[in-house]
Amino acid sequence: MKKGNILDIGMLMIRNSGYAEMHKKGNVQYWANQFGFYELESWLEELNTEEYLWYAHSIDRSYVEAENKWFKSQLRKVEELQISRKQVEEWFGKEITDYKTSPNLQQLEQLTVPISEVVNSSMNLNRPLMEVINELVTDHAFDFVLPIEDGCVIVWFDDDFYRIRKNKAVPLDAKRWKLYYPLKEKAGKAVQTKYNNVNECLRLGMLLA
Repeated sequence: MKKGNILDIGMLMIRNSGYAEMHKKGNVQYWANQFGFYELESWLEELNTEEYLWYAHSIDRSYVEAENKWFKSQLRKVEELQISRKQVEEWFGKEITDYKTSPNLQQLEQLTVPISEVVNSSMNLNRPLMEVINELVTDHAFDFVLPIEDGCVIVWFDDDFYRIRKNKAVPLDAKRWKLYYPLKEKAGKAVQTKYNNVNECLRLGMLLA
């Protein structure tokens, strides 16, 4: 996924409309259908509730709105409740085509920066770790996190996997991962591949140790 794709645009259009309760995935899906963002409606079906909330908070709003300069002006032109699919295709044809022709499996991407750099930036700027990470990445921030449960995510830094919760980063050990991996069965289809990515890397690391 890239910043400014049809999923993000749909989310921002729905948010800016003021119609949806953005913390409720089902409600957002309803408005995605009403507005004609069928790709978004379908993709959200493959996220569980916690994954959805992480995704919703990972969108770089400033980037998307700057990339589509007419974004807000077009929204104001559509005062009616529904935006037809024809209009969506007219405005966002390129983004729809890009989405349909790209692989939509959610791989867990690896950050190319050390954890120490992120922690130092977080402390110096007095900002949450995940906020710093969101600004560091060049692609969609959701690509770089595996939501687990209770506000916990796994992030793959240049040297190892780390578990981030309540603004604290701890290396992910095999014992902890053994507890997490069964949660894959409860995960949305869109992120199950991320569990496999972590599992394969940890197994390989143990074989090479």
